[in-house]
Amino acid sequence: IFDQCRMCVESTCKLFDALPDSRIKYLSMDRNVLTLEACKAFADATNKGNLELEFVSFRECDIPADGCLEIAGALKNTESLRILCLDSNCIFDKGAIEIAKHLNETKLEEISLSDNHIWKGGTNELIREFEKSDRLKALDISYNIVDLELLGDALLLSRLKALSISGCKVLPNQVLPFINNLVNTSLETLIIEGLNTKSILPVSWPHVKDELCENPGYLDKLIDAMKKSKCLKDLRVGFLSIESMN
Repeated sequence: IFDQCRMCVESTCKLFDALPDSRIKYLSMDRNVLTLEACKAFADATNKGNLELEFVSFRECDIPADGCLEIAGALKNTESLRILCLDSNCIFDKGAIEIAKHLNETKLEEISLSDNHIWKGGTNELIREFEKSDRLKALDISYNIVDLELLGDALLLSRLKALSISGCKVLPNQVLPFINNLVNTSLETLIIEGLNTKSILPVSWPHVKDELCENPGYLDKLIDAMKKSKCLKDLRVGFLSIESMN
């Protein structure tokens, strides 16, 4: 674990260069800066094909979209990697589309891409690809823009077990159909700690103005779906006021 170590680019690249000769299975470098050069070094190490990494977390690392392209292109060469966390970076649609492109060439079971300035172009590609995946079990695309209609349809066909869409920007007319579809999905865990339907911009914001739990119609339907679902065991909603809880 190298979280928040303020590592320079040279040190980071040397660490990545040493990975192929190591037996490291868990790598966390959250809150360090991973430049394009550092991302290329990680991709080069990964492309050598003998990494034993099972878990990689690069949260809040200022990873640029082009850096994500380097990482995504190398994922197919990681036979052991099961969990990838890239939350709170700047991968945009460009990086998300590249991850989606290679998703089904990997052995990944969990991907977390929350708060990455991803619009519908990127999240739509991720949704289309996870629908086809036999391996992916968990996906976090919170704090991005999401098409709930496309997502709901994909969930009916996918094997996804856990989904987080907290704080996502969504269209209001898609919320109820999405909730109604939950009964027929394979989801066991659903995390919706806030949804924003008032406006599309901005993508990222410090405090979510939630309309999900403040709308009695939405909340009642969500509770009803939870009761009727044969799979859903873990439902997490947030920003509940006293009135909502009553």
